[in-house]
Amino acid sequence: AARSDDGIRVYLDGALILDNWRDQEAVPARVELYVEAGEHLIQVEYYENGGDAAVSLGWELQGLYPAWKGEYFDNTALSGQPVLVRNDNEISFNWGTNAPDPRLPSNNFGVRWSRSLLLPEGAYRFLARADDGVRVWVGDRLIIDEWHEARADTYEGYIWLDSQPHKVRIEYYDGGGNANVNVWWEQVTRFSGWRGEYYANRNLDGPPHFVRNDDEIDFNWGTGSVGYGLPADSFAVRWTRTTRLQTGTYYFAVQADDGVRLYIDDRLVIDEWHDASGALYDVLVNIKEGQHKLVLEYYDRGAHALVQMAWRLMGTATPTATITPTATVTATATVTQTATATATTAVPPTATFTHTPTATATPTATATATPTATATATATATVTEAPSEEPTLAATEPSSPEPDDSDE
Repeated sequence: AARSDDGIRVYLDGALILDNWRDQEAVPARVELYVEAGEHLIQVEYYENGGDAAVSLGWELQGLYPAWKGEYFDNTALSGQPVLVRNDNEISFNWGTNAPDPRLPSNNFGVRWSRSLLLPEGAYRFLARADDGVRVWVGDRLIIDEWHEARADTYEGYIWLDSQPHKVRIEYYDGGGNANVNVWWEQVTRFSGWRGEYYANRNLDGPPHFVRNDDEIDFNWGTGSVGYGLPADSFAVRWTRTTRLQTGTYYFAVQADDGVRLYIDDRLVIDEWHDASGALYDVLVNIKEGQHKLVLEYYDRGAHALVQMAWRLMGTATPTATITPTATVTATATVTQTATATATTAVPPTATFTHTPTATATPTATATATPTATATATATATVTEAPSEEPTLAATEPSSPEPDDSDE
C-alpha cells in the first residue's frame, strides 16, 4: 500500500507494480500480488510538484490463500459454515460422479471461490463452463448468472476493468450426476465485427461498462436488460468498425428506440439524438473504394430498447421484360397495354433488416398487356436506377408500417 502527494511508482524485482505518476493529493493506492518467499528488491520513485509533500509505503501478508480461497459446502444453497476451506490454484475441476473431498457428498454440494485480481486496464471477457449452476461477480457486478441445472454449458460475461485490484467471486453448485466447473478470462483486443462499447448512462460518459465484439447491429432487447450488470434503461452504446467498400452510392438505414447517430469517416450523416418509438432513418452516401470507418451511437431512455442497422450498394442493372399477349379475334380492333414501367430502387427497407453490406439490389419490373384484337403485340418494360447525385445526403421518412412496440 502506498500514499503520495504527488506521483509515485513502485517496482518489485524490476517489475512495475504500481504506477501513479501524476499530480495528486495524498490518496491511498493498493496492489495485491503473490510473492514467493525469499529476498526481493523493492524500488520506489517519487516526485513533488507543489503544495503539500508526502509519501509512504508499506506491505502485509494477506493470509493463507494466495490464489483462490475455496469454501466447500455440503448443500447447494451455500448456507451455514463451509465443511472445507482450502487454497485452489485455479478453478478447473472435473470431479465426475465423485466428491471433491471425502468430507463432502458426491451430489448436492456447493463451492464459493474468492480472490483479489489485478489485471491491466482494458476490456475483459469472463467464461464459465459448469455442470450444474454457476455465478460470477467482479466487484459488485454480477456478470454471469446461470444458477440452474445444466450439462457442462459455457457462459460468458463482459466487463471493463481499471488497473486497480478487483474482488472476484465465483459460486457453483452440483445437483447430481457429473460435477465439473471451469472459470477463466481473457482480454478483449480483437474485433471481427463491431467493437461495441456499452455505457451505464445515456451520454457515453466515462469508461464503458463493458466492451465486446458484436457480429452485427440487430438488437431488440424489449424491456429487458442487455445483461452483464448494465441497467435495462438509461444506457448507451457506441459501435465502431472499419470495412472495405466499393465505389458507388450506398443506402444506409437505421431503426432505433430511442436516439441514434451515424458517422461515416467521422462525418455525421444521420443525426437523430432524441427519444423515438422505433423510427426508421435512412440516407444515400456516395463512397469511393477503400477502407471506411463506420460509427453508430445509440441510447435508450426507457421502456423498449431497439436498434438495427443495415446498408447496401445501390444496383445499376437495367433489365427488360418482354410480354407476348394471347391473340383474340373481335369485331373491334382495340389494343390496350401498359407500355413502360419505371421503378426506382431508392426505397427505404422495411423494419426487417437484411445485413448484407455489399449486396447489389436487382429490381424487378412487371408489365401488363391486355389486348382485345387479333394481333401479336410486344410490350417492353424498362427499369431505371434512381439518379445518383454528387454526394447528396437526404434522409427520407419510411413508408413501411410503424413497429408494434412503443415507449409510452
